[in-house]
Amino acid sequence: MSDIQLTLVPTAENFQLLDIFIGGNGIADHRDLAQLQLPPGLDWRKGVIINGRAPIWLYAYLVHQCHPAAWLAVVDPRQGAVVVEAHHPDAPAVGSIIALDRVQQYLSKHEGETNTAGGI
Repeated sequence: MSDIQLTLVPTAENFQLLDIFIGGNGIADHRDLAQLQLPPGLDWRKGVIINGRAPIWLYAYLVHQCHPAAWLAVVDPRQGAVVVEAHHPDAPAVGSIIALDRVQQYLSKHEGETNTAGGI
């Protein structure tokens, strides 16, 4: 069983969050990529923002897997979500930043829900 857990956090905005959690000893095993699957329910018509502490190789893999999304961003906790791909005319420009508080409001709700349920 993989220690890499991916959770889809829906939002009321034009993006959804793909949250990464690495359980066990907190070290991801590259061999887990062979069976790692994106969570069901991703809406490729919206943007995907990837969040969580993970190795660069895992982020590279997830960016590739999420390529069909309208746009893609990764969270930098010092700045916000930095847009790294845009495939739709209404997408934010590559290099633009989605404010961290806009993203964090959904992550806070998600973390509270999972903590009370005994999950992540």
